[in-house]
Amino acid sequence: MVLNLIVEHKAGIPVWMKPADGNQVDTKAFADILKEHIVSLKNANEAKTKIIADAALFTSKGIQEIKQNEMLFISRVPAKLKQAKTILKSHDQASFIQLDQNYQYIPYEIEYEGMKQKWILYKSEYAKSKEDKTIQKDYEKQKKQEEKLLAKLQKTAYFCETDANQALQEKKAQLQCIKIDSQKLISKPKYKTKGRPKQDAKPDYYEYCWQLQIKPKENQLKQKQEQKSGLFILATNDMTLSGKELLDEYKSQQRVERGFRFLKSPQFLSDALFLKNPKRIEAMLMIMTLSLLVYSALEYKIQRELKQQNKTFPNQLGKPIQNPTTRWIFENFHEIQIVMIEEIGRQVVANLLQRNIFILDLLGELYWRYYRVDEKIQKWGAQ
Repeated sequence: MVLNLIVEHKAGIPVWMKPADGNQVDTKAFADILKEHIVSLKNANEAKTKIIADAALFTSKGIQEIKQNEMLFISRVPAKLKQAKTILKSHDQASFIQLDQNYQYIPYEIEYEGMKQKWILYKSEYAKSKEDKTIQKDYEKQKKQEEKLLAKLQKTAYFCETDANQALQEKKAQLQCIKIDSQKLISKPKYKTKGRPKQDAKPDYYEYCWQLQIKPKENQLKQKQEQKSGLFILATNDMTLSGKELLDEYKSQQRVERGFRFLKSPQFLSDALFLKNPKRIEAMLMIMTLSLLVYSALEYKIQRELKQQNKTFPNQLGKPIQNPTTRWIFENFHEIQIVMIEEIGRQVVANLLQRNIFILDLLGELYWRYYRVDEKIQKWGAQ
């Protein structure tokens, strides 16, 4: 199963959801998702809606839907596009503008699918250091495979020069990480008679073997690292956005990813849904999305109040922070219990610690009323 989800970018509160078949292809479905979302907005004509999504949105159909509804968008550009490949391969290293300690960027103005857009090529030093290691690892792995390929070629005997040359050309076409520095075709005479041949005996046929000298293509590794490491392109039709604003707004997409992590958490047992009826699966996903709504709204409210009141809450290590997660807040409330005392007909809130009182004071009376004990003695079951 697939859950299509749209959240607002400040708190990550779900504003649209739709269950789908597990075989859904995002690049084909995103345009239809966008269309359905726009129809659901009552104030779509009052202000321009800005959609932030990953590269699955950046298709011909998706761009046309955005253009038709006069929407703003921010999306990652698929690296496989022809124009993107050109930018990634032929950009000038000296043209990069320093954004901060991590990011550099080069802005472009592009006409794509009949829409004027701003494309910005970003280079992340942090991502580059990680990707360089991955590329180096893949390079070494590929190099070993190619060395084995050529070692096998040199051990193979061919019955004619034509076959030997054809085999060499086929292997050369597969080489990416190493090159053949020198090559020599060795002919070995073969006799059908047993034992050592006579001194003046003529061979019945010849076998041909390659003798090769190879070298690694070090420039290939460097080129791959320059073209791929830490590079990505973001696109938008909001031409007023600066390089920093575009990157910051795109990063807000992490809100929806955090929502998916919440829904996939072990507490939900989402990997063990014992449901087969599609309607029941849809209902379960709806309940999970509503849970995410409450979770996200509460987290946003707590973090906002902490910042506005210039207060902090200790994290798991006791360090004061202003952005605790709702999950951590919930864990701090696990020990609270309501104790029923039949003899006096009262209920008592037990284990209400100072950290709990702090959060309840932060949230206000609406939340306090569930934890405050009524001073009056009431009959059992009166509430």
